[in-house]
Amino acid sequence: MEDSERPIERCRIPRRRFLKGSTATLAAAALGPIAFFAGEPARADGPEFTQRYYEDRTGQWFTVSADTWHAFELVEVIAHDLSPRAEQFTVRFRGSPHAEIDEGIYAVAPPTGPYYHLHLQPAGSDGDGSYYEASFSIYRPFVAACAGAA
Repeated sequence: MEDSERPIERCRIPRRRFLKGSTATLAAAALGPIAFFAGEPARADGPEFTQRYYEDRTGQWFTVSADTWHAFELVEVIAHDLSPRAEQFTVRFRGSPHAEIDEGIYAVAPPTGPYYHLHLQPAGSDGDGSYYEASFSIYRPFVAACAGAA
């Protein structure tokens, strides 16, 4: 008898285990997004994270999901004009002196719009708070070519 001709064997799961497992699955599905981060992640057709995007949000507060919720203010956008074909910049956030997080990738929610993930690294602290930076390098091969043709 070939495998395709064999009858499907049914397995019996004890009712109690089935109910516990399905309840846990439903609870995780319902509460998972709330427990992790309210909202939807940024999509490919969402906002384009350019230097201009962050410059327009300087002085605004972003929410960072680490071991707990942290409010970080976007305090500075530093341009690095190293190549006409790349948009390179660093954004600097300031959190409270007690909002210390390790270097890593965190879910970040802007004042409006979906959350997204950023690699944040500590960049020192002072009496105003702890600073964190995220660096960007966006390759734009056609921007320079079009600018030269005009």
